[in-house]
Amino acid sequence: MLLNIQIFYFARICLLRLWMIRVWLLITTMVWWRLGQSLFARFGVVLVGTGGGTCDEWTV
Repeated sequence: MLLNIQIFYFARICLLRLWMIRVWLLITTMVWWRLGQSLFARFGVVLVGTGGGTCDEWTV
């Protein structure tokens, strides 16, 4: 009976750790995606501002 409880507890800790890793990956991916989008928008505006008229369609 004690062994069953230990196995269940260990499995629950492993599942919780996997779930936390998954949530952490999701959050970091979203943060990097947002950061990349803002950087791309900023650099696109800079490119258009310096006279790169061909970059107009990329900033939309």
